[in-house]
Amino acid sequence: MPTKEEVKKAYRNIKLLLKAVEEDKSIPEWRKRSLTDKLLDRLLEIQKWLGDYLDETDCDI
Repeated sequence: MPTKEEVKKAYRNIKLLLKAVEEDKSIPEWRKRSLTDKLLDRLLEIQKWLGDYLDETDCDI
């Protein structure tokens, strides 16, 4: 099982990655949609799992 600190770090990193992809102006819109369809769906799923884990362990970010 990961430590709470590892989970917090992973959660923050995913949040930053999601924000970076959304704000990156160098990625063409059509490519961004393709990325978001695959990558962001998976990252959001992982982020939700990590958030649930943190909630269950009463850990604040």
